Amino acid sequence: MNPLTESLACLAALTSAAHAQVHAGDIIVDTSSGVIEVGYEDGTFQRDCVFVMRDFADGQTNDPGFDSLNGTFRPGEAVGFDLLAALRKWDGDDFDEIPPEQIRVTSGFFGPTVTPTNDQSVTGFSLEANGSGKWHKHLLFTLTSPASDGVYLAQMRLGSGSGLIAPSEPFWLVFEKNAPGDLADAQRWVRDNLSWCDVSPCPADLTGEGDVNTNDFFLFLSYYQAMDPRADFAPDGAINTNDFFAFMSAYQDGC
Repeated sequence: MNPLTESLACLAALTSAAHAQVHAGDIIVDTSSGVIEVGYEDGTFQRDCVFVMRDFADGQTNDPGFDSLNGTFRPGEAVGFDLLAALRKWDGDDFDEIPPEQIRVTSGFFGPTVTPTNDQSVTGFSLEANGSGKWHKHLLFTLTSPASDGVYLAQMRLGSGSGLIAPSEPFWLVFEKNAPGDLADAQRWVRDNLSWCDVSPCPADLTGEGDVNTNDFFLFLSYYQAMDPRADFAPDGAINTNDFFAFMSAYQDGC
């Protein structure tokens, strides 16, 4: 192996090792721009602002969590959250309804922080980054009584106690409780009406090449076989044949 090839191989290995530090299924936190940003891991960090909270059938989940690379924050740096609005419930057309239920957020002995009953901000608790500057936390979200079935929407923001990093833009957490048939429409409404993040006009363009081709098909198959959350095209929080057919529909639509 010549020196250039060897150097490139080492760089690729280091990059791969760095990104292996984060769990691809979690909400990834990045601060490289001097601002807290949230998104997902796709070999590199990709911004996003709408996240489906999985396994919420019993009204409680801590999945996905939040994760970051080592060195994202200073060791011991406190990272906290705000809940920015009342919990909303999907009524089939929009999220205008404020239900009697609320979301409680806890983490071990920390909390609870509860979504407000009207659209005001509530300051949550802070949790420290570890000694490597990594912030990997799984907050527990619990739906309070009467905890009826449906799709719920909460709005959140992350911030650092150091004052050296700007807080994140608001982002949205979508909770689906025994209403998988409503999830796709509800999530699409949030992206169309509330979210600031860019949404690809070609959802089947997984490679980001600007068109839809067999490269996207084979990439989807790799996600599907690995049960990767990016294969959840339905989306219903599970990877199954519904996702395959949803992807094929998007694939046929092209760009």
